[in-house]
Amino acid sequence: MAPGPVPGSRLGPFELGKRLGQGNLGPVYLAHDRDAEVAVKLFFPDEATCSLPRATALRIFEAQARAAEGLVHRGVTGVLGVSLEPPIPYLVMQRIYNGRSLARYCEPGGLLPVDDAVRIVKRSADALHYAHEQGVLHRDVKPRNVLLGVGLEPKLTDFGLSVLVTGQGGRSPCYRAPEQLLGREAGAASDIFSLGVVLYQLLTGRHPFDAPTPEALNERIRRERHVRLRKLRSDVAQELQTITNRCLAKRPANRYRTAAHLAADLDVVLDVLAASRSGRLKAKLQRQLRALPLFEPFSDAAAVETLHHCMVHRFRAGDEIIAEGDEAPCFYVVVDGEVGIRRGDSFEIENVERGAFVGEVGALTGRPRSATVIALDRCTLLSVPVAFLQSGPAECQLALKDALLRVLAERAAEGQDHFC
Repeated sequence: MAPGPVPGSRLGPFELGKRLGQGNLGPVYLAHDRDAEVAVKLFFPDEATCSLPRATALRIFEAQARAAEGLVHRGVTGVLGVSLEPPIPYLVMQRIYNGRSLARYCEPGGLLPVDDAVRIVKRSADALHYAHEQGVLHRDVKPRNVLLGVGLEPKLTDFGLSVLVTGQGGRSPCYRAPEQLLGREAGAASDIFSLGVVLYQLLTGRHPFDAPTPEALNERIRRERHVRLRKLRSDVAQELQTITNRCLAKRPANRYRTAAHLAADLDVVLDVLAASRSGRLKAKLQRQLRALPLFEPFSDAAAVETLHHCMVHRFRAGDEIIAEGDEAPCFYVVVDGEVGIRRGDSFEIENVERGAFVGEVGALTGRPRSATVIALDRCTLLSVPVAFLQSGPAECQLALKDALLRVLAERAAEGQDHFC
């Protein structure tokens, strides 16, 4: 395979500018179309990853590009034109300013706030539903094919082009649905499965079917259940676990019927997150917190600031609040209701009083939780990010650290060792 063009060379009417990235089928360059900047994606596949003869691949490339050319949606990278002229066929696409791959936010050290992650996936689901309504499947939804523009606005790219490539350089087995891995026909439910994997990674920094080898990963996707979301992130809403469970169902019929239904459920979660930050609820919670002995030393300003940086969670009887092994970087305050702690396989449950901390030892040490915390009745908890102890206002930091030290000292004096 000859080397591709370099910045400054011409391709049709375009002078290629800087290289923006590498797609499945070739490099992507910045170019100018009259007074507008565009992105030019070259059909320049590596022979090692192209799964079809070049002539056949080129015909499919044109067909998929023409289909994508008809998609006009704020969540889709617009295809402005396609050329099959020698020396190199290419697509002309909308240039995404400030474009960043979503992949950078799927690692443990780079996770976005929960509401931003949910909003990105909700808008991506809207874009997928629009494409499905036009008869276009994506077939390769993955973080690298979601570009973020200004304000973290997502744009899906590379619709349908994954059918041309295979292996490490092309289609992404770790994002493909079980039916795709089994060689069956892909459908809208396959794209929904892939988007569910993306949502899970955005929230946890881990693949839901994490495995040591590609073969083992494929087998887990086809046959095994994923690790429950709240096993890894107990500070996210129970509703998000329900949503990811449905997206990642093995049978397409058990997933969301359409991407619009997925988007609607994510919208509900966004409303819940917004409500937890609303003034009326925060005022009620502030009164509840101030009534707890733990928060008596807090000034009104410190209590308000603490609530601003924390998240409110409501649980029903039997819900897991923290799962043994959880590594979420936060601890909890029991605002109301009754909570119990269960260690290992023991059936004994130790009650935790209202106003107590739970999960603080694991959060402060970075070790996995050593016990499971469950709701014994309807209850409300406040999750406090560990980072708030280092980056929050000085008064809040001092008040929380003082409260934590007092609690830990009291437990040590009483010989208590059952808190995780």
